[in-house]
Amino acid sequence: MKGPLKKVVFHHGEATVTIEAGGKLEVINLPVLIPGTSDKWQYQVEEVKSTDANYETTVAVDNEQMTVGTESSVITLDDDQTRHVFFRNAKRAGDFVLTKTVDDPRNVLTGQTFNFEVAAADKFDSENTTFDGTISGSDGQTHSRLKVRLVTGQMQFKIDDNEWKTSLQLKANESLSVVGLPHSLQLSATELGASQYDVISSPSGEANGDRYTTKPVSLADGKTSGITITNAPRW
Repeated sequence: MKGPLKKVVFHHGEATVTIEAGGKLEVINLPVLIPGTSDKWQYQVEEVKSTDANYETTVAVDNEQMTVGTESSVITLDDDQTRHVFFRNAKRAGDFVLTKTVDDPRNVLTGQTFNFEVAAADKFDSENTTFDGTISGSDGQTHSRLKVRLVTGQMQFKIDDNEWKTSLQLKANESLSVVGLPHSLQLSATELGASQYDVISSPSGEANGDRYTTKPVSLADGKTSGITITNAPRW
C-alpha cells in the first residue's frame, strides 16, 4: 500500500474518511466474520455531499456498472480479498442568457440603456465562487466581460476591476450570458424603471410599480436557458 498510513476508526459501525479529488484510500485488515458466527460482516460506502452540491455522483463496486447515487451496494469480504469501490463526480451546470430587445420602429430608444436585476428563487449562495459572463450584441460581438456571483439568491456583477453591483445595464439588442451556473437553479429577471414602457417578456412577467419581473426559468444540465424582455415606447 502506497502513501502514509492512517487509522480508520469505527464508532457504532460507522467511520468517516476524507479523500481528495483523484485520490484513493485503501483500508486493510477489515474483519471478515462476525465473532462467534459464520456470518460475514457487511460493508457499505457512502459519499456525503451538501444538498446544494453542483455535481452528479455515480458509484460502482468492482466491475459493476456505474449508477447514479451516493451509496455503494453491500460488500462482503473473503480472506485476503480486496474489493474496490469507485465514486465519480461530474459537474452539472447550465448557461443563462438575458436578452434586451425593443419594439421601436421610430428608433426612439436607440442607444438607451436599461437596468436589470437577476435573482434565484431558492436564495442560492455562491459568494466564494464566481462565474464567467459576457455582454454581447445581436451580431455576437462581445462588448464586455464580467464576473458573476450569487449572494443569498441575488446575482451580482463585476466588470473589470469595479465593485460588485446588484444591477446591470444592457442596451437594446444586447445580451448577458453567464456560463457554468448550477443546474436546476431557477432565475428570474427584473427590469428597473419599466413603468414608462409597454413591456412583454418570454417567459411572461408582471409589473409592480416601476419594476417588471419575469417568471423564473430553470437551468438544465448542458443547456442554455434564456429570458427575453422587450420594451415598446408609449406614443
